[in-house]
Amino acid sequence: MPNIAQVERVSFQDLYNGALIRTGQYLAQEEIAQREFPLSKFIELVKYQVYPLYSKYVYRTEYKNFYVVYNSPVVFSEPAPEIVCRVVPVSVYGLYIGEFMNFRFLSHVSYLSTRPLSRFAIVWRYEKPRLWVSYQGEVEVKCGYKLILNESEGWVEVENSTRDVFQDLCSAYVMVAIGRSRRAVRIGDSNIEFDAEGMVTEGEELLKEARERLQNLMTLETLNF
Repeated sequence: MPNIAQVERVSFQDLYNGALIRTGQYLAQEEIAQREFPLSKFIELVKYQVYPLYSKYVYRTEYKNFYVVYNSPVVFSEPAPEIVCRVVPVSVYGLYIGEFMNFRFLSHVSYLSTRPLSRFAIVWRYEKPRLWVSYQGEVEVKCGYKLILNESEGWVEVENSTRDVFQDLCSAYVMVAIGRSRRAVRIGDSNIEFDAEGMVTEGEELLKEARERLQNLMTLETLNF
């Protein structure tokens, strides 16, 4: 059985520091943190901009096995998954031979006694928390659970393989937010000046790239059934 997808808790402070490095403002972190774009604003940005976009495409994945029958749904215990990505038979016990012959030449991977048997599709429908499957036998269900954002403890769950995408989203939104709020600025007594137009442009390009990567990941996941 596949392992549970690896998810890590990343602190808002680490994401904030990473965004400042990416935007070229880390040397001015103290001034920015106190006056221009403090951590509290960054947390709001993650909560209302980054996290909603990211969590549309990325879930905490778990694989569960159930024995299903035609007329009785599987009821998930709380917390139930937000989505079911796929349902794959792992045994054909309980199927009539005619049903088996009709199923075996269609689309999805099937297994018999843990060995690849053929490719066939079954009909299923998920209405949280109930899963109906037009099949009798054991199935493997790929479940997607919503990632958690814990504002009070200062962290958000991020799937390991897309950690860099999440950081890019944070950095892009920071660049756009700061760039739009100013044209050129001098922080404190330093001689550091910022090109607002360039910051907005770079941030929007980075945001576009990160969105495309998320969409491509979803496409690959859909094809890799």
